[in-house]
Amino acid sequence: MKIMESRSAGKMVVDSKEILNFGGCGYLGLCDHQKNLQAASDELLKVGAFGQIPRHYGYINQVYLDVEKEARLFFDSEDSLYFSGGYAFASIAFQALIDEYDIIFLDESSHYSVIDGAKVTGKKMVYFNYVDPIDLDSKMKMHLKQNQRPIIATDGMFPTYGNLAPVDKYYDIARKHGGWLLIDESHSFGIIGPNGRGVFDKYDLSFDNLIVGGSTAKGFGAYGGLAVGNSFVIRKMANTTAYKGAAYGMTAAARLTAENLKYIRLNPSVLIKARANISRLKQSLNRIGLSVDESDSPVVSFELESKDDMINLQNYLEKNGVFVMYSTYVGAGPNGVIRIASYPDHTEEDIQLLCRLIQKHLNGKI
Repeated sequence: MKIMESRSAGKMVVDSKEILNFGGCGYLGLCDHQKNLQAASDELLKVGAFGQIPRHYGYINQVYLDVEKEARLFFDSEDSLYFSGGYAFASIAFQALIDEYDIIFLDESSHYSVIDGAKVTGKKMVYFNYVDPIDLDSKMKMHLKQNQRPIIATDGMFPTYGNLAPVDKYYDIARKHGGWLLIDESHSFGIIGPNGRGVFDKYDLSFDNLIVGGSTAKGFGAYGGLAVGNSFVIRKMANTTAYKGAAYGMTAAARLTAENLKYIRLNPSVLIKARANISRLKQSLNRIGLSVDESDSPVVSFELESKDDMINLQNYLEKNGVFVMYSTYVGAGPNGVIRIASYPDHTEEDIQLLCRLIQKHLNGKI
C-alpha cells in the first residue's frame, strides 16, 4: 500500500513525493478549502464526533438540521435527509417505499449498494440492459402484471465510465406504470446538471415519483449520505429501521457537507472552472488519438488491448509523477479500464503533460 499524506485534489503527496493526480472522485476539488475544513474541525471540538441520541427520541444536534437546510436550498427540494454514508441510500429508500411498488427493475450495471439495497426487500428483481430504456420497457411488459407498480433503480452517473443514465426516459416509463424512479446520484451530485444537482437536474425531472440520493464524498468533498425530494418520501425514509438503526454520521462530516453545499451554491464559478477542465481534458485526449466522449462528465475511461497494457501505462505514468487509475470497479469489462478524472485545480500544463506521456508510452499503438 502506498500512503497518501495530503489532501487529494489535482495534486497530492504519496510516500513523501508530490504527484499529479488524475484519479479518484473529488470532482470539485473541495478537499482543500481551509475555511470549511476549519468549520468541520470546530464542530467536532464543540459537540463531539456524533449525535448520541437518535432524532426519533426528540433530540438532535443543530449541525444535522443545518446540513439538511443547506441541502434543501442547494437542491431546491421540499425536504432532505442526512445520514452516515451514501452506501445506505438505496437500502433506506427501497425500505421507505416498500408499500409503493411490487417489482424492482435495475440497470444491470447499477452500483453494488443499489443491488444490495434491492436484495434486502425480498421483492422480485428484474435486471435490464445497461442504459437501455427500450429493454427496460420490454422487461416491464414481460414481468409487470396488471395493477402492479414498478420501481426503477439506476446510477445517475456510472462511476467507472462516467456516462449518464437516460433517466428522463426511465422517469417517463415509471410514471406510465404508476411507479417510482430511484437515482443514486453519488457520482453526479455537485457536477452534473445546470446547477450541479445531478442527472435529475440535467433532465429537469420533477420530484413527483422520484427519489434521489447518494454520497457526499464525491462532488461535495465531504462524507455522508443525502436524500432529497418531497416530504412524503423523506419522512418515510426517516422512519425506516435502516435509518433509525444507524448513527446520523460524524458531526464534522455533516458540518463540512453543509459548508461545501453553501459554498458551491454561492460560488458557481467552482462548477464553471471544473467544466472548463473537463472539456480541456477530453479535447486533449481526443487530439492524441483516444476516442473519448466529450460530455460534461468529469470521468474519462478507455481500454487498451490487454490488462497488462493498461497496468504498464499506469506504472509508466506513476514513474513520471502522474497518477491515473487502472480500475476493475463495477461496470468495467473483464480486463478493466484506465480511468482518468478531471479536477478544477488542474492547469493546462498538467493536462498537456498527462497527454504527452500517454502518447509517448503508447508509441503509436492507439
